[in-house]
Amino acid sequence: MAWHDEIFDGKYDRFTFHLLTPERSEREAEFILTALQVLPGEEVLDLACGHGRHALPLARRGIRITGLDRCERYLEMARAEAGDLPVEFVAGDMRTIELDGCFDAAYCYFTSFGFFDDATNFDVLRRIGRALRRGGRFLLDTANRETHCSKEPVHQEFSEIKGEDGPRVLLCSSTFDIETGRSNSTVKMYAPDASHEEMNFSVRLYTLPELRWLLGQAGMGIERAYGDCDGSAYQTSSPRLITVANKV
Repeated sequence: MAWHDEIFDGKYDRFTFHLLTPERSEREAEFILTALQVLPGEEVLDLACGHGRHALPLARRGIRITGLDRCERYLEMARAEAGDLPVEFVAGDMRTIELDGCFDAAYCYFTSFGFFDDATNFDVLRRIGRALRRGGRFLLDTANRETHCSKEPVHQEFSEIKGEDGPRVLLCSSTFDIETGRSNSTVKMYAPDASHEEMNFSVRLYTLPELRWLLGQAGMGIERAYGDCDGSAYQTSSPRLITVANKV
């Protein structure tokens, strides 16, 4: 079973939701709104929307959002909070969407792109391009490959989260495979009794020139590249690579 078919049953929540604070989600939603130059009333697609942490703040700003995710449990969480906001949450897989010219803009945030092989990743971009109206904008947020391949062969990061039974420690060990361009990571979460569970994931990271070519082949041209949601220009040392492309 592929890693992305098994971690969204609750494990992903336990390992990452402490990072996704309301303050962070609001800050990122504001950046998405500004970077895409979205206007109230426009139709926007949130690809891999999860539990709606960006879709809901944008809907509160009057943007008409369609959130798509393959995890029905996350969609139920989002719908429960949506109320009468101008947002619709739809079950679907980014690999199989069939939409033609439905949206003024789209975004895919928090490294939700690159899960698959190169051919499938490209097909996802092609499908996104088809879903946009002419002149539509697409924002893609990924980890910066340049910082990953410049780290030691094995890179480790520690963090701590609060649990009902005491603090839990997370240890993330990641390697970058220069042959495949994939970042492969194992995150272990240790409980106070020293027991642990782990989560594994593997993401294809693309360089800016690679994304420029792939998006171009999908009918979109990159207009801007940011290094983080603070709006800073992309550099090789940036933590993120966030591109904004227009459908030509």
